Amino acid sequence: MHKHMMMFLIYLSFLFSCYIFLSVRSNLLIMIISLELMVLITYWNMTLILSMNSMDYFLSLYFLSVTVCDSAIALTLLVRIVRLHGNDKIKMISSIF
Repeated sequence: MHKHMMMFLIYLSFLFSCYIFLSVRSNLLIMIISLELMVLITYWNMTLILSMNSMDYFLSLYFLSVTVCDSAIALTLLVRIVRLHGNDKIKMISSIF
């Protein structure tokens, strides 16, 4: 019963982060944070499934390293957008392009 409750909480957290990503579309920073939350929950789910099946964690480490690279790129783009436009509002950025 404990494993099923844990999986339910993981899926509920993932749905909550998807809701945040889809509902708050004005700030780029909040969208990036909700995407990172989705990736973190996916990593948590992956390690939970791998530990329940007694498998190696090499796939999860590879996933984590790709995620770190993705986060660095997103943060770099966010800093570049804020330096060019002064803020991270989506409406301001989309009106320029």
